[in-house]
Amino acid sequence: MPLACRNVSLSWSGRTNAALAEFTHTFPPGLTGLVGANGSGKSTLLALLAGRHAPSAGVVLREGRIGVLRQSFSEGETIAQAFGVARDLQVLRGVLAGDLLPDDMGAVRWDLEEQIAESLKTQGLAGDPSTPVARFSGGEQLRIALAACLFSDPEILLLDEPTNNLDIAGRAAVSAMLAGFPGISVVASHDRALLEQAGAIVELSEGRGQVFGGNYSAFRAAQEAAEARAQAEVKRAEAGVAAQKQAQVAAQARQARAARAGRAERASGSQPKILMDARKERASANAKGTSRQMARRQEALEGKLTEARAQFQPARDLRFDADAAAVPAGRRVLEVQGLALPHGTAQAVDFAITGPERVALSGPNGAGKTTLLNCLIGAVQHLKGVAQVFVPFAFLDQHAAGFMPGETLLSAFRRFHPTADDHAGHAALARFGFRAEQGARLAEDLSGGERMRAALCLVIAGPTPPQLLILDEPTNHLDLEVLEEVEAALGAFQGAILVVSHDKNFLQAIGIEREIRLHPSQRKGSANSMELP
Repeated sequence: MPLACRNVSLSWSGRTNAALAEFTHTFPPGLTGLVGANGSGKSTLLALLAGRHAPSAGVVLREGRIGVLRQSFSEGETIAQAFGVARDLQVLRGVLAGDLLPDDMGAVRWDLEEQIAESLKTQGLAGDPSTPVARFSGGEQLRIALAACLFSDPEILLLDEPTNNLDIAGRAAVSAMLAGFPGISVVASHDRALLEQAGAIVELSEGRGQVFGGNYSAFRAAQEAAEARAQAEVKRAEAGVAAQKQAQVAAQARQARAARAGRAERASGSQPKILMDARKERASANAKGTSRQMARRQEALEGKLTEARAQFQPARDLRFDADAAAVPAGRRVLEVQGLALPHGTAQAVDFAITGPERVALSGPNGAGKTTLLNCLIGAVQHLKGVAQVFVPFAFLDQHAAGFMPGETLLSAFRRFHPTADDHAGHAALARFGFRAEQGARLAEDLSGGERMRAALCLVIAGPTPPQLLILDEPTNHLDLEVLEEVEAALGAFQGAILVVSHDKNFLQAIGIEREIRLHPSQRKGSANSMELP
């Protein structure tokens, strides 16, 4: 692959869809992170860069071989088909079997199977090219997609959420691949560790793109500085409006005093009537002029305040009754003894949670983490051993399952909490950012981040909050803003937490204290517990 010497350029004006109005930028060599709320247009922009869609106006300029990360596979699609070499593989195997004699023997790709095997190996995988992709786990399918993306020796990489569903080793492989890639890479991601490698961040918001130089830390610092400036401007505008109102009150008071004095002087008869009438007319005209001037100034100041408030969006606070979820320090919460899982690790699993502990369940894809959680909640039957939960608990997976088709947020809340009335439901939803008429929104119309936020409301904001939260990859489909809101909410939770996540930033943010590691390759011993520093 040549050194990065080509640019992808994108420039257009007009509206492509409701999410992305216009954007002009030239992507330099290296990694550019693409961030923004779910629905802001990240996937649209990647599709435009890849040439899969055309802008409604403007032009997209691209030069160089482009590799695009697949997001899904067709039913029955094989590894060879995913790599785009199914026909070449069929020819090769036909020739080797003596069943086929092509017209051009020079066109036979004699080392094709070795090339596929080597490409899979770079992602920690192995398998016959004829194997259907569906036989692999979700994380392994994403690795196959990465291998297929790199197989054509691209000079430009366009990746949409490349670390979703990947374990720690898989995330490290993606990070290393991008670090060593000499071309241009544009990566839409909510993975903060990956975004730390970026040389620039492009944020999509309200239909437009803004470019920040540097990695994710530099981007957040710039955001925080902008938020501080916007907040200061709101305070200045509020002070201006308040001062102007005080000035109006003072002016009205002066006019009232002058009017009373004029009436008293008129009543005394000390001044000629014609003079008093002239003074009254001048005072009335002056008062009207002052009033109009103050009204215009008040309107201008209130306009500045409205504009300043539009630039400053305070962080949403996901709140719930933390005290009701509190777990005493010595309370037995969960116990697992000699647990044998039907899938994943062959080890016996032993651990317990006491009090408001925060514990992470870790291990590579296929180790049985989700299976273990399903055994705990009773969704899967374990082979032997004991798995018991001794406190009220709630389970939340990465898909935020639990909503019924055609169900509104309010009706879902009432179904989860039958003793709660509509007022309590609206109040709970409002604490999680769904205010007033938003309670009537259908669950299927929510974005991934909104759905997770709503699901959190269902499981922890009811009349009796759970004392144990069991979370399975809760951050996979969250945008960065919602992710930080969820971290803050879980950080305030006073119950116990058992979570599966490969996002180290998330685990640190919610205060994980201990880790239970599953090892699928080990046949003896028990899953070990490890205190985190």
